[in-house]
Amino acid sequence: MEILPEVVRSQRRGPTGATRRTGPVSPARTERLARRAAANAAPAVSADQTALLLLEAMVFAARADGHIDDKERANIHNAVESLFPGRDMAQVLDTLLNKPLDPASLASRIANHDEARDLYRLSAMIIDVDHFMERSYLDGLAAALKIAPEEKAALDSEVEETKRTAIEPS
Repeated sequence: MEILPEVVRSQRRGPTGATRRTGPVSPARTERLARRAAANAAPAVSADQTALLLLEAMVFAARADGHIDDKERANIHNAVESLFPGRDMAQVLDTLLNKPLDPASLASRIANHDEARDLYRLSAMIIDVDHFMERSYLDGLAAALKIAPEEKAALDSEVEETKRTAIEPS
């Protein structure tokens, strides 16, 4: 799943090398990050297992403050359509929406530190951290993924920079 840093770095500058600001990250951008991470998962893990893990991480992050807002719902919907094309995922989503938030469960299914960093980035990308419960959830996720505080701060900075300077591909 170690494709997100490359994607993050490549999206910071436009074709001329200048940083471009385009506003908040679109649901399509979040969905593309999830799809790319699922496509590059370790071969020992099936694509469906990776896609389900990514979906669960997105739903958990979105639920961290006690509700899922319209932007988060759109991001999840777009990810479901991309990760599970043509499949009815209503029952899976219903299960995830009622499952207790458990960062340790997510962390237990991560194969290596690069995947842990990618899962953290995706979780941070799906939400706007504007509530203490979202911050607390991300802190717990980072701890479960064994991401050191300094590294977490760097990942948070990357995510915020990506959100500010995301460039939609032409």
